[in-house]
Amino acid sequence: MMCNTMRNSIVITAVLGMFAAACAGTIDDVGGGGGDDTGGGPDCGNGVVDTGEACDDGNTTSGDGCSAGCSSEQVVTPRVSVSLDKTAISTELKTSNMVVVTVTGADGFSGAVNLTGAVLDGASAPVQGWAVVFNTPTVNVPLDGTATAVATLTIPSQFKGVTNGMLKIDAASTAAPQSAMATVAVANQLTFTLNLVNNQCAYPMDGGTGAAQVEVAIGTKVRFFNAGAANLEIHSNNAAAIPHQGQVGGTDDPITESQTAYEKTLAGTVGGTVNWYCHAPGPNLQGGNPTMRIVAAP
Repeated sequence: MMCNTMRNSIVITAVLGMFAAACAGTIDDVGGGGGDDTGGGPDCGNGVVDTGEACDDGNTTSGDGCSAGCSSEQVVTPRVSVSLDKTAISTELKTSNMVVVTVTGADGFSGAVNLTGAVLDGASAPVQGWAVVFNTPTVNVPLDGTATAVATLTIPSQFKGVTNGMLKIDAASTAAPQSAMATVAVANQLTFTLNLVNNQCAYPMDGGTGAAQVEVAIGTKVRFFNAGAANLEIHSNNAAAIPHQGQVGGTDDPITESQTAYEKTLAGTVGGTVNWYCHAPGPNLQGGNPTMRIVAAP
């Protein structure tokens, strides 16, 4: 009886000692309820990249580059690109130059794209008088498809002192803005092309008249190109500005052969005019003849 009592006392004492040790913090927390949940994985969504996480953006939402399970996602952003059918334009005064603009959607893009354009000089400022006009300023791009527009670059007849520039086409949409460029080189010259119809000169529609003169600066080369099959002779009523062909004893080219040009650098007095026509074979339209007005060089 005494032995049993002693045995029970020893057991009770041992149990009490264990509780005391636990309270003193000397027994490990085997269950781990108070520490990191190493068995349950990282704390995804806490904004800290823990062990086992590729990312942690502070949320558990997928589709933003970091998934709900904190693995990296490839986020695709809809985009557009712009290209031109020519990267260099070489032209002269009094011309219209067409450029095809292609807009391409990718990575899920679709919708409207607004196009604008300008020609910039060496200081990135727009060249005055050089105009860019689109046949349609807004194109609608189908899903990951393409759409095209035509930009027309118009160079005036009057030389502005600029021979080189950069055509810049900008595309604005819900995607990031994009641009495409082409170099522009403009010779200080202009050409009037003449054809022969029923053995008479057919004057260019943009050759001007006495009432609507073509402005040309002193120092600009003027070319009269004979696109017909027979020779012709250019008459000028202002020999100081453009010499008349075919004059007796004259030193200028007497005739303009087929597929050649009579070329002269414009001289004369600012404010003067040059009324010209085919002296041979004709016709002389009097006030309806093509006419230039002389302006100052830049």
